[in-house]
Amino acid sequence: MQSIQERESYYKQGSPWLPDDLKKEFGLFNVFNFNPGKNGNPPQLPYNKKDYYKITIIKGSGSGIFLYADREIEIENYSIIFSNPQISYGWSQRENFSDGFACVFDQAFFHQYGNITNYSVFQPGNNIYQLDEEQFV
Repeated sequence: MQSIQERESYYKQGSPWLPDDLKKEFGLFNVFNFNPGKNGNPPQLPYNKKDYYKITIIKGSGSGIFLYADREIEIENYSIIFSNPQISYGWSQRENFSDGFACVFDQAFFHQYGNITNYSVFQPGNNIYQLDEEQFV
């Protein structure tokens, strides 16, 4: 059985900062600068399920492979990726992107806006948007 990556593991991997009340917080939401990689090496994210929702915003030059369910999707330059805990995903980056952010949150954060699983961007097949520079701005 495939393991599930918890938020705490993601936070430790991508940031020196870890919220004191990570396990107690109701409706957690955090934003991280895109990690350019340790020692200049592009970051990797293991292929598995996570226990959080994530919106990744990639800006600028770079490339990588987004592993999503049973697909491998080439990501270059400007992209927005919506990930959810129901679908396994991973990331294999070849070249560092110049800029970007990762927004990590749980379903409790979203409760006031309805059922997050009803939003099309968090359903399979509607979660990766590759943009040109004009669309991104």
